[in-house]
Amino acid sequence: MAKNEQSREANQPVWFDGKSINEALFCDDFLSRHKIIYTNGAFFTPDGRVTDELPLRGEIFEELKCCAVSNIPRKISNIVELMKLAALAEDFPPETNRIH
Repeated sequence: MAKNEQSREANQPVWFDGKSINEALFCDDFLSRHKIIYTNGAFFTPDGRVTDELPLRGEIFEELKCCAVSNIPRKISNIVELMKLAALAEDFPPETNRIH
């Protein structure tokens, strides 16, 4: 393997194999960097309920656009649906120092 190929591969995200995006690995990586849970039909961040998924989808797109070449909207939809499963929390305790 040439040195340029090794450095290119070293700079690639763990969820991209050089040809395709592993949506499950992307989801795991994304969730490990963002504190997001999914419960009662909605995503929640430390700032509260996500009432509009469009900014979340935009953030996913920004990360994918370096690697995705086709069917990007479908990949984003698949990832959001996968995140709902991976980030599912049956219930989460309220924080006592915040007004709910």
